[in-house]
Amino acid sequence: MGEIRLGVLLGAEDRAQSFDVASFSIGALGIGSWQHQTGSIYLVNSSNNANSVHSSDQGLVIETNSAFDYFIRYPIRADTVSRYGPYITQHTIRALAWGRVTTAQDSGRISLQLLLTTGEFNAGFPFNTILSRVEIIRTDVLSSGTFPLIDIDAQNVSSLCTLLLDDVLVCADEQVLTPNWELNQREVLLASRSTSLGGRSSIVRWGGYNGFTIPLDYVPSSVADLFHHWWRIQAPCLFTLDTSDENACWPVRIVNQQTPLGGYRRPYSTLRSGALELQSIHAQTLVF
Repeated sequence: MGEIRLGVLLGAEDRAQSFDVASFSIGALGIGSWQHQTGSIYLVNSSNNANSVHSSDQGLVIETNSAFDYFIRYPIRADTVSRYGPYITQHTIRALAWGRVTTAQDSGRISLQLLLTTGEFNAGFPFNTILSRVEIIRTDVLSSGTFPLIDIDAQNVSSLCTLLLDDVLVCADEQVLTPNWELNQREVLLASRSTSLGGRSSIVRWGGYNGFTIPLDYVPSSVADLFHHWWRIQAPCLFTLDTSDENACWPVRIVNQQTPLGGYRRPYSTLRSGALELQSIHAQTLVF
């Protein structure tokens, strides 16, 4: 098993980072919080081609025959940066995206780009038959300075280049969790069961979600305070269960009824114990 991580998600909760919006406008205003600058972009539905999307019902297609600064851009705004850890001055940022280039590899390179005060950082999308995860991790992001930007851009384009894109996620201040063997993962079904006067039973299902119970021990108070900050403001978080499986991650919230790590581990006054209760936000998907 790879590392188990929990970080706070940045960005608006409008489903636009998965391009899974019910109503949309592609043009000067872009899609949801995305800005569209150039290139041909359009939405594709999972019913047309299952390999065109990752976990949402809609994905994005970008076509270009020339290199450009960016095609679409997602600005991380001040209201979501407030989810940063309040006592952390230097943050870790991880940007993830699932995509695939469908044209020949020599037609050009399309990349996920993270723009920070310290520079521009890229991860190229592969030429593949399925959408694959690319990611950028930086540990030198300061609270001061400009807010992060996420771009999709292209370099060395020699002919028509096409990218299928879905599920773009940006998380900050990730912490590695070391739970004991009582870690629990479950799927909860939301359903209503009824029986008529004649004895006929029926079941109406309207959804479901993944739930996780993560027992933690010997947690430094600084880390516990960070989790409690996300819990109090009910911030959306990204939970990664196993980094060796590129799909084993979920947008979640910490849903404990009481302070998650309210106990102390004797004889230490700076080490906490307890359990995190996590619940996926959009059923079992990566939609955000």
